[in-house]
Amino acid sequence: MPQVQNPQPQTEVKPIDFGKGTFSSNMKFMFDESQKLFGLTPEKAEKLARQFGSDLGAAHNVLQFKLKFGAPNKDMLRALSMSAKTTRYGYPPSLQVAVAIDYASEAGKSYVSYGYTKWSFIPLLVEWIEKL
Repeated sequence: MPQVQNPQPQTEVKPIDFGKGTFSSNMKFMFDESQKLFGLTPEKAEKLARQFGSDLGAAHNVLQFKLKFGAPNKDMLRALSMSAKTTRYGYPPSLQVAVAIDYASEAGKSYVSYGYTKWSFIPLLVEWIEKL
């Protein structure tokens, strides 16, 4: 008598949605680049990206903003320029990882090959990522 095998259920991989908030595009960049450059798993990359977004929100609270208004055009529409800065800020680990990702990403634009360069975090950041 032939044995009947139950087919394995297919699990759908849902795309990661970071919403449409102020830092959503930054979180998506962090998610993609942390996997590509540093080999993080999608689960760790998502946790890192979400922590990064949270820490950016906290950093947003200590920034000092400066607004500059442009002259109105014929339709009475004006340009608005906004800049922000802080004097000194102690970066949380997620922002330190973002600096590393930015550095490695910029290196790729300067003809450093992703295929030949092995990027890795210092042990302190590796431990922090593992705890996410």
